[in-house]
Amino acid sequence: MGKIQAQIKGADKQRKTVRQNLQKDIGRLQADINLLLGDAFVKLKSKYPEYEKGFLIIFDNLDRVPPNVAKHLFCDYAFQLQSLYCTIIYTAPIPIVYSENNLSNSFDTPNIVPMVNIY
Repeated sequence: MGKIQAQIKGADKQRKTVRQNLQKDIGRLQADINLLLGDAFVKLKSKYPEYEKGFLIIFDNLDRVPPNVAKHLFCDYAFQLQSLYCTIIYTAPIPIVYSENNLSNSFDTPNIVPMVNIY
């Protein structure tokens, strides 16, 4: 992951190449993440049998991305965002929530929660 992040933050040409390769293999990447999450859940359940909920992943600061990036992420990649085997909380920008391509079109019934501090 560190190498990928370094390449993405590197030169513009390399960034485009890495993004194109990731977009080609998004299905395989998603399947690998789901295998990793499934294996981790089995190990967690065997160690702590009282925990049955699974994993919660919070993607914070997505409300700060530019509107065109947010639209691309939440509208075009909505299926991929929903198909991971865990519960996920996204911080979506307000313009995307109330736009014509709103989250209700992409996500079944999103739960919109006001900003709260998490401790």
